[in-house]
Amino acid sequence: MNKLFTDNGWKGYVYWQTEDRKTLKKLTLYLKIYAEMEMKG
Repeated sequence: MNKLFTDNGWKGYVYWQTEDRKTLKKLTLYLKIYAEMEMKG
């Protein structure tokens, strides 16, 4: 599965990598759950 970000979404993702690790961990978890759901259904 390819994950595509809008320009703003990517800027937010890069920001979270350096400034807000807690949000980054949540986002990463949600992306993994979504990918697993897509594979099952």
